[in-house]
Amino acid sequence: MNQPVKKDQLEKSIGNRFKLQPVAKGASGQALDDDWVLTAVTDASATLENTRTKQSALVGLDGIHSRFSDPARDTPEHRYGFLQLHVEIRVASDGSVRATLLPPPRTVAGASTPSEPDRTEILENLVRLFEEGTKLRKTYVATRGSDAAKSEVDRWLTKTLAYVREACGADFAARLRIVEPSSTAVDGFPLARMPIVHKIDGVLRNLARFMTEVRNRG
Repeated sequence: MNQPVKKDQLEKSIGNRFKLQPVAKGASGQALDDDWVLTAVTDASATLENTRTKQSALVGLDGIHSRFSDPARDTPEHRYGFLQLHVEIRVASDGSVRATLLPPPRTVAGASTPSEPDRTEILENLVRLFEEGTKLRKTYVATRGSDAAKSEVDRWLTKTLAYVREACGADFAARLRIVEPSSTAVDGFPLARMPIVHKIDGVLRNLARFMTEVRNRG
């Protein structure tokens, strides 16, 4: 039986803004990668409001796997984070919102060893995320940290964290979030935007380590 997230943990986050994983889907299946505000928590459920459309979703506490902070996006007015869900939020054409149960995730970290096809698929996806991150870093630097490039980086970081947690396990996900100090220097780049470059570099280094570890699993 799934162990729901604790009510008191969520109550401390009322008013915070979260990216959902998996992202919500629209009527045509399009990704709605918006922030959702946690507006209320009861003994059985949590209410989330889309900051863009103002639509609300009611999710059972047992449908919320975990909650993570995202201090890189925090501002004096708002605090941000991620909610990892066991459900997928669907917004219908009539504006109604419902939650659909997801199948249980596969894991690499655990008692069993993944089969060769699973290992190959995980490696391919990690490589794809690594290559995507490398390109985004170049774009981010080339545009001197433009808001559009930052939004793309934020989406990549969210997607990468969600995939690593699903495919490789919570331990890998926790390690992915550890960004070691970097000596990276970019001439003429705004210093205020440098932490984002360092964060991208750190995640790329961790992805490279993960690829080696997954490849070497017996």
